[in-house]
Amino acid sequence: LAMLGHELRNPLAPMATALHLMKRKGDPATRPEREVMERQVTHMKRLADDLRDVSRITGQRLELRLQSVRLADVVRHAAQAAQPVMGLRRFALEIAPDAEDLWVSADEVRLGQVLNNLLGNAIKFTGPEGTIAVRLRRHGEAAEVEVCDTGLGMPPEVLEHVFDLFYQAPQGTDRSRGGLGLGLSIVRSLVEMHGGSVGGHSGGEGRGCSF
Repeated sequence: LAMLGHELRNPLAPMATALHLMKRKGDPATRPEREVMERQVTHMKRLADDLRDVSRITGQRLELRLQSVRLADVVRHAAQAAQPVMGLRRFALEIAPDAEDLWVSADEVRLGQVLNNLLGNAIKFTGPEGTIAVRLRRHGEAAEVEVCDTGLGMPPEVLEHVFDLFYQAPQGTDRSRGGLGLGLSIVRSLVEMHGGSVGGHSGGEGRGCSF
């Protein structure tokens, strides 16, 4: 997995550079095609990074860079990063008043990755008229972050395995939602490495999800 991730990144780096140079030239005639390529290169880089992260996690080689982190800042940054791809979906960010000053010992980059993965999934499985919300609240002596949506939802038999490595819910032959089934497995590993826990809930198909 590590070798595959590394070999995928090698051709992607010059492709990303070439697209950046094309963007700077600003040729309006090629803009639509360039934007398609930019989105796909970004997607491929994310897949390659996921493969390398899974290799590090399963080989117990992933090290966290712990420091004091204000959770409200991490949540706000993740919400801002998701805005450009939110489309027409309604979005709500809710930080409870007593959660503004919740601090944890954490790797800020990896916590951001957890939220980015959860928000990416919410966007992927929620239609353009749906709603996505991120909530931060105090839960006793712990902090709780919730990412929920009004999207496709999951039946119990899918939700039971959704954090398993390489697991994918049944989908059409066109595999329009793609992916390798790595995102939620990485989320669980990173959260547990921080001493936390993660779970999912859905009211069933068509009734959204909450993580």
